[in-house]
Amino acid sequence: MIFPGLRGPQRVMVGSFAVVVAVLVVIEGLDGPTLPAELGIVASGLLAVAVVLLAEARPAAVALAAAVSVTVSVACGLVPAMRPENTFGVVEFAALSVAVIRLVMQHPVRRAAGPAALTMLAIGLLPIRVFLHPVNVRTMSQDGGLVAIVLTAWVLFVALLGLYLRLLERRRADADRLTRRAERLTNARDLHDYAAHHVTAIVAQTQAIRFVPSSGAAPSPEDLDALLADVEQAGGQALTSMRRRARGRRRNHADLAAVTVRLLAHLAPAATPQRRRRRRHPPSRSPNANSRWYASWRTGTPTTRSPGGST
Repeated sequence: MIFPGLRGPQRVMVGSFAVVVAVLVVIEGLDGPTLPAELGIVASGLLAVAVVLLAEARPAAVALAAAVSVTVSVACGLVPAMRPENTFGVVEFAALSVAVIRLVMQHPVRRAAGPAALTMLAIGLLPIRVFLHPVNVRTMSQDGGLVAIVLTAWVLFVALLGLYLRLLERRRADADRLTRRAERLTNARDLHDYAAHHVTAIVAQTQAIRFVPSSGAAPSPEDLDALLADVEQAGGQALTSMRRRARGRRRNHADLAAVTVRLLAHLAPAATPQRRRRRRHPPSRSPNANSRWYASWRTGTPTTRSPGGST
């Protein structure tokens, strides 16, 4: 994909830049003495620019652009009629250099080694198009060693720059991963504290409900309903707090929050059947009927009713 992640004015600006670069490539190609030379220089330059505009420096595409560039350079070196006089393709030189940097930065060394080496060879052969022209032969004979040293240093610099940028990208990814891990641990501790706090409150209130009958006095329906209402309110508060915190988390924390919410959702309604079950007391026939029923239940002595309404 060309122009990835761009929209509106940014896409227009990058498109305009690409058009200007393409025009420069065509202008450099017109320096060729013959039509095949012009077509070859223009085709290799446009292909190199197109590879740079891709969202990813694909090894196959970079290798194709480098192979075309090497072919044109070798043709210009072998056929004197195809040698340009003034320029060897400065835009193509820059595009191939950027392609090497992106290729080494985005792909493993084993995958990028072959295309990168071919591209660096293409960069080193570009000056042959001009320096073998009869007008420039004397310059080549005088400064050929210096040109070779500069080209060698340049391709090594390009390769090392790509490796350095790859190292920086890996360090950034590692730091981002460690940051996400620390954030997940912090969120897990917070969620655990919330769950432990509310579950402890629910357990304490449930134990209080069980302690009341064992203390020797039966709770009235109103008191039992109030105790169970407190348990239900604690469960509702736990659910509300967990939902509020879960909404503020990232997607990768949603599973942990959902598990905790489901756990509290199962804990809170568990007290509801107890309220319905414990409220089933025998009907009161007299003001002291409830106390007599509880005393009989505690001692195991059955209660009997006399014809006058007393036991």
